[in-house]
Amino acid sequence: MQLVTKTLRKPLHDITLLKLISLKPRKIKNMENFQQTGLFIFFIGLLGAVGNFRNFLLTMMSIELTYLGIIATILCVSAALSDVVGRISSLTILAVTASESALGLGILVVLFRYTQDIRFSAFQALRG
Repeated sequence: MQLVTKTLRKPLHDITLLKLISLKPRKIKNMENFQQTGLFIFFIGLLGAVGNFRNFLLTMMSIELTYLGIIATILCVSAALSDVVGRISSLTILAVTASESALGLGILVVLFRYTQDIRFSAFQALRG
């Protein structure tokens, strides 16, 4: 019984935030695959945003994909360099993106109630 309690106890200095977030640069095996996946997601979103001329909702989803591709690439580079600033900035970008999509969806709901359509051609009547 005494052996079990001794092995389960850990000193307080072993459980720190710096142990969880290692600040040493490290080699990640599939770093290129992560970067390529982030860039692939970015370009799919960019292609969807540029190539879509009809549907407002699909355009918003494509813009969200471009943001997620950028965030994935930033997280990949910050993990390779062990940079905490990159992780914090990616969380900031994610929060701004979420607020932007909430605002855009709110505008979309109001416009849908007004015109009963979510195509861009229906929004030309709303000239300010």
